[in-house]
Amino acid sequence: MSQNKYGILEPQNSLFVAASDIDMCLMPLVGFNRQGDRLGMGGGYYDRYFALNKKQKNPTLLAGIAFDFQEDDTIQAESWDVGLDIIFTNKEVIYCGEKF
Repeated sequence: MSQNKYGILEPQNSLFVAASDIDMCLMPLVGFNRQGDRLGMGGGYYDRYFALNKKQKNPTLLAGIAFDFQEDDTIQAESWDVGLDIIFTNKEVIYCGEKF
């Protein structure tokens, strides 16, 4: 493991995992709404990685993790945003994607 430019430990190998090989991805959230729109940390990493996800035969289940107080109904998705399928909060499970 080595530290990246953000101080986060990550593997040193360069093995790439295709989005189609991932069953579920847990995403930390800054904010969310019940339609599956989300605010992250502004880097767009998940959006770029899963951009083609919804078009796959077996798309990755995109799950957000947040506290209930992070819900904000004023959040609006941008054209490049990839929405969540499900959100787990400390009080409930919110089903928001087409899979449910």
